[in-house]
Amino acid sequence: MPSPSTALRALALVLLLAALGWLVWARPDDLAAIPGHLARLPAKAWLGVFALTLLSYALRFLRWHLLLTHLGHRIPLGRQALIYLAGFGLAMTPGKLGETVRSAYLVPLGVPLGHSLAAFFTERLADLLIVSLLASLALAPLLAHPVWFGVVWAGLLALLALLRSRLLPGLARRLGRGTLAHTADGGAHALHHLLRGRMLCLSLLLGGLAWAGQGLGLWLLLATGGVAPPPWPTVGSYALSLLAGALSFVPGGLGVTEGTLLWLLQQQGMGITQAATAALIGRGVPLWLGMLAGLVALAVLGSSRRLGTRP
Repeated sequence: MPSPSTALRALALVLLLAALGWLVWARPDDLAAIPGHLARLPAKAWLGVFALTLLSYALRFLRWHLLLTHLGHRIPLGRQALIYLAGFGLAMTPGKLGETVRSAYLVPLGVPLGHSLAAFFTERLADLLIVSLLASLALAPLLAHPVWFGVVWAGLLALLALLRSRLLPGLARRLGRGTLAHTADGGAHALHHLLRGRMLCLSLLLGGLAWAGQGLGLWLLLATGGVAPPPWPTVGSYALSLLAGALSFVPGGLGVTEGTLLWLLQQQGMGITQAATAALIGRGVPLWLGMLAGLVALAVLGSSRRLGTRP
């Protein structure tokens, strides 16, 4: 019997293929116009998206650096940046679990496995809260009963409260002794330490600026392409499409995120050509630029390890 995640992936792929099939059959002229619309985009649109994408990654790296520094680890910025980028080379996994490859490179530098995993889960939780908040800008008008969105937010805040409590360290202590127990104990205490006070506020602030920046890149594409939607509902649509991609369990949310974003932009009154062009670039540039940088970083780290040198 297939697992629930496998069933969800299969359902998401079937729905995506059905939607693509409908577009090819019902709107061939709109799809054929996309390459021409891409070619007519001004250079400032491309430069703006790349600049906002780089700013987003820089803010997320700064957050990662602060998390590790808060746990007492001092790693040269150049090497730490290379290790951080390496995680994006394996980001096409459900929940971005492939990014935990960073731990393999941090352990030899004196960072316990539990600490790097705690930093990773702090990032993911902060991103979930921030992207959910941004998604509310688009989700609230779509829901006939906004109370359901309040229920979701209450669940997220309850999860945050649970992780900030002493429950996880207490559970970790019950594992007894051994490598697994030691790692779990260190990770639980580190997570409890990172989800408190100033560090939690900084994580949310930097994550908010990073993801809002990517959403504003989508708005910039629409504005320079002849459409002028309100910026914050556009940012909300971008965030909501990211949530849909994450919930689909499809690696990287590929296809599901873009399809959801296309539909949301159409709900704002945009044509398929403009919406599809913006969705492809606004989502594609951050995704593939990060993956390319990650693969290069993995290659550099692998080469330096074989040669016994440090990059």
